[in-house]
Amino acid sequence: SSDARLTRKLLLDFDGIWRRAFESGYGPAVLVDVATALQKGVPAAAQAAARDVCRMLRFFAHRINGPEGMTILDAALQSPTDTLVHHAARKVARTLGRPFTVMTLPKEEW
Repeated sequence: SSDARLTRKLLLDFDGIWRRAFESGYGPAVLVDVATALQKGVPAAAQAAARDVCRMLRFFAHRINGPEGMTILDAALQSPTDTLVHHAARKVARTLGRPFTVMTLPKEEW
């Protein structure tokens, strides 16, 4: 459905909504909202994206915009390569002309 496509697009918008949420200090609150929505029922076509985003943010949220200088895009690029998060992040990095090195975690650690 169009709702599911829009939800998935928003969930995987690492240079837009997520970047702004973390830069303004609301990233963790938005993560809680996404996790709550996932429990209450995200459109089926967006569930995999919502699960991937929640896992990635639970793992990296404390490092994003912290002393290490990790961005939400950096975190997404370090997600396992077989996830929607990682594929979306690579697309964003290419669009921005941003070089990146893929240093992903094994999926069992994520």
